[in-house]
Amino acid sequence: MKCIPLVDDDENITTVMERILNRLGSQVMAARNGLERVEIVKNQDSLDMGLTDIRMAEMEGNGLARYIHNSPELRDAPEVAIRGYGDEVETDVGQVVMLKTLKVRDLARVIESDI
Repeated sequence: MKCIPLVDDDENITTVMERILNRLGSQVMAARNGLERVEIVKNQDSLDMGLTDIRMAEMEGNGLARYIHNSPELRDAPEVAIRGYGDEVETDVGQVVMLKTLKVRDLARVIESDI
């Protein structure tokens, strides 16, 4: 079972994504912003990847990616940026960028891959 922190400030999107990820066999830890994500995962021994929205209050996705990149205890897991708007993802955010209008099969491919 993959352990995936999911960060999005839209509760509806979080609920749907969490259900999809659970059906795909993943354990999900939901957060509403980057600061919550950092607190949730600080005590995790192993993460398989992170799914992170870009536009959020508090700590947005690009800032979260920079924080993770500079934190040795957090940077091992690949990041997948989930965006709902134009070209808002900085180049260092993640190896994969997905639109919020994503298809379940595309999400499954990303989760099953080693990125």
